Amino acid sequence: MGPLPVWPAAALAAMLAALLVAAPASSRQPHHPARAEILVGFEPGISAAAQRELVAGLGAATKERFRPIRVLLASVPANGRDRVIAALERDPRVRYAEPNVHFHIDEFPNDSSFAQLWGLDNSGQAVNGVAGRSDADIDATEAWTITTGSPDVTVGVIDTGVDYSHPDLAANIWINPGEDCAGCRNDRIDNDGNGFVDDWHGWDFINNDNDPYDDNGHGTHVAGTIGAVGDNEQGVAGVNWNVKLIPLKFIGANGSGDASDAVRAVLYANAMGAEVTNNSWGGDGYSQALADAIAEADAQGSLFVAAAGNSFTNTDASPNYPSGYDLPNVIAVAATDQNDARAWFSNYGRRSVDLGAPGTNILSTQPAASYQFLDGTSMAAPHVTGAAALVRAVSPTASDIGLKALLFRTVDANTSLAGKTTTGGRLNVGRAVECAGAPQLWLDAPAPAFSLDVGQTLPVRILAARCGDPAGVTVDVTVNGSSIALAARGDGLYVGSFTATEPGGITIQATATADAGTDVQTAVGSATQVYPIVPGGDPVTVTTTAPEENARLAFDGAAGQRISLKLTNVTIGTSGFASAKVSILNPDGGSLLAPTYFGTSGGFVDTKTLAVEGRYTIIIDPQSSATGSVTLTLYDVPPDVSASISAGGPNVTVAAEVPGQNARLTFTGAAGQRISLKLTNVTIGTSGFSSAKVSILKPDGSTLVAPTYFGTGGGFVDLKTLPVAGTYLLLIDPQSNAVGEATLTLYDVPPDAAGSIVPGGSAATVGMTVPGQNGRLTFSGTAGQRISLRLTNVSIGPSGSASAKVSISTPSGGTLVAPTYFGTNGGFVDLTALPATGTYTILIDPQSNSTGGATATLYDVPPDASAALAVGGSSATLSMGVPGQNGSATFTAAAGQGVTLRLTNVTIGTSGFSSAKVSILKPDGATLLSPTYFGTSGKTLALQLPANGTYRIVLDPQSFSTGNATLALTSP
Repeated sequence: MGPLPVWPAAALAAMLAALLVAAPASSRQPHHPARAEILVGFEPGISAAAQRELVAGLGAATKERFRPIRVLLASVPANGRDRVIAALERDPRVRYAEPNVHFHIDEFPNDSSFAQLWGLDNSGQAVNGVAGRSDADIDATEAWTITTGSPDVTVGVIDTGVDYSHPDLAANIWINPGEDCAGCRNDRIDNDGNGFVDDWHGWDFINNDNDPYDDNGHGTHVAGTIGAVGDNEQGVAGVNWNVKLIPLKFIGANGSGDASDAVRAVLYANAMGAEVTNNSWGGDGYSQALADAIAEADAQGSLFVAAAGNSFTNTDASPNYPSGYDLPNVIAVAATDQNDARAWFSNYGRRSVDLGAPGTNILSTQPAASYQFLDGTSMAAPHVTGAAALVRAVSPTASDIGLKALLFRTVDANTSLAGKTTTGGRLNVGRAVECAGAPQLWLDAPAPAFSLDVGQTLPVRILAARCGDPAGVTVDVTVNGSSIALAARGDGLYVGSFTATEPGGITIQATATADAGTDVQTAVGSATQVYPIVPGGDPVTVTTTAPEENARLAFDGAAGQRISLKLTNVTIGTSGFASAKVSILNPDGGSLLAPTYFGTSGGFVDTKTLAVEGRYTIIIDPQSSATGSVTLTLYDVPPDVSASISAGGPNVTVAAEVPGQNARLTFTGAAGQRISLKLTNVTIGTSGFSSAKVSILKPDGSTLVAPTYFGTGGGFVDLKTLPVAGTYLLLIDPQSNAVGEATLTLYDVPPDAAGSIVPGGSAATVGMTVPGQNGRLTFSGTAGQRISLRLTNVSIGPSGSASAKVSISTPSGGTLVAPTYFGTNGGFVDLTALPATGTYTILIDPQSNSTGGATATLYDVPPDASAALAVGGSSATLSMGVPGQNGSATFTAAAGQGVTLRLTNVTIGTSGFSSAKVSILKPDGATLLSPTYFGTSGKTLALQLPANGTYRIVLDPQSFSTGNATLALTSP
């Protein structure tokens, strides 16, 4: 697994906020990780003096040297860290240089105190208020019938320290025999010569002293699960009742620690003979120095058990470290709950997480002789660590490799972990300690469903032993039936490799044989032909012929090079949009383009800028069982077209010639300046409306105009007021693989055409001469005043009905009349009552890039014409003389009475049938007759009245019509 970027400080802070609660009070000062520390790994043969001289020459000061892994810890000025790292990486004597990244503990605390250890023995009992499922445990009680542990087994607890005086832990705390002579423990002498003074019961790597007391509580909890004293009539029991625990503190009270201190703790555990270390902490920052320290632990035969993390994340895609290091002695542990399901918070990964163990509602020891329930993969990992130590108690000759193989091959199959972990199971220590001589084999690499390129060599790594002991076991591996050579390390690790020579399926079968039987494991994957493709070169067609077969293409790219990708002639599957996925990998295997759907309609990957020089890989991944072909065209995208444009200046035409290429135009603007933009002569793409997007950025890079579609029909950006003086950027972004030209006109928009108008007074005309310019007419009105508005002589735009909008705002800036379309046929705003006294504004807003004029007539509308009618009585004539004025007539009638309404002598408007509308309201105000058209031809309506009372007839001339109508009511 290659190095990944280090963890940014902001991401660390966010993760800590999500995962940690307030730590117990402590008298110690919190540890603040140095922000300007680096770890430098050197090639073999470089002397210590040369190492120090090299870093000193770059302004770095050596703080510590980790001799077993040829690494220096150095401090640098905070603002010069990246410069120093870059200089060191160029030196051939340096293997790597990296920041001193940080890690955090992985727990989810709660406050319950109901003490039952369901993870060791689960009968379905309720724990902390949660009922469990019988046998959802690690079978510890079954294991204890064989062994309860051994004081000859040493476990390093690399964490926040341990309360070594806790009554459930004190008897199992490791004592350094080299510092345990009479008076040696605190004589300030390094009696055993290991570089640590008075390290008689572990070490504090934060404060660099011999007191690894836990001021957080996390490490004490972990230690209790591994090895709290059993059968002592108090508290809890660990997986081991007898074991030796080394407290190794590198995480402070605040829950975080540095990679350099983690390295020191791992190397110390190695040196002091820890057979297993527990590592319930992590983060997403990769440290090569820590990987080197763990590899050194492997060389010393020490198993490294790590928590998988609590981010509910697939760590195959988003690695967590140290659980994600691809090293043979690392075990990554997920958390399970009381019902044997994967805990909701637990990370998972078919390739990166190995097995599950109990990790919710876990009761264990806490400082000051107390106990607490905690949740997390931090609580799961010590179950596995304890299990490894318990197996070592009955198999003293077991190696770290053998222990790993045994624990993996004795898990209980678990549905929630299947496909989510490499083993698909949950820890069962009972089965592990019951091992009776049969071999256990684990195919550690490659991972299930592996893939490789034709011509690529793939490492094979096998773990094999008999009950943890590698002696007496032979291993054979075949690839598609043919044996491959293996090199045995002597501790149960066997390595080999094979090279794919042709595309197709690959089956790896590994067999371990001992006197008591055999064990077999198989991994199935595939080899894929890699097709060459060249940016700017000819299209390449690739074909998949078997379900789940991918196609891979490779190209060489330079740092800063820009590429785009078009997918055409797609015959994969049947969906036009989602038959396959395309992705692009960086040279280091990271993602340049995340998997993105495409289908038979084709697809396009917009411009990507390559970060580094190297070989990039394009992966075509048909979905489900689809097969077929696709043609790929990889473009070498030139720099974006650059030009300048000026507001009020000449048109500018720009052309994007390669798919993915944009156009960038700059212009200088002043604060308060008003601009608009017209796009014409567009040949980009084929859509009249959405072939490209246009946006405008302010001088500081923020958005003035969000990306807005336009097409071959042109486009327009309406009036914008520039907020500040400076250089603005106008971006033209062709969509998909479109190319072509567009002509841009940037207008310097003058103030809106303005004037005043009086209700009932003379008409007023406004003219808009520049696209984006509006017209504004103000008038004074009083509360309750009734107005209407007519627009005539309209020369704005070409549409008879939708070239512009008119709206009216109140004195306070609110809306009286919402924007309403009108065009060259004119327009009318019907009767509106003014809500307040003050100055109102009529806004004339030409649409798109229209210009022209309009004449406005504002009417002071008198009260509606009114009359009283009687059934069988005289007729009445209503006269509506002002546009917007209505008419109203009332009459009294009885329930069940039938009447006929006749409208005659109508002079309203010019239409014989639809110049006005008539409606009738019941005595309670409800509608008897919905608005019904009538015109100069008149109207006769027969009505049956439903209730006693006074009815109201309303006449509503349409648009700006005026005139008279005579009304008469008769009985049938």
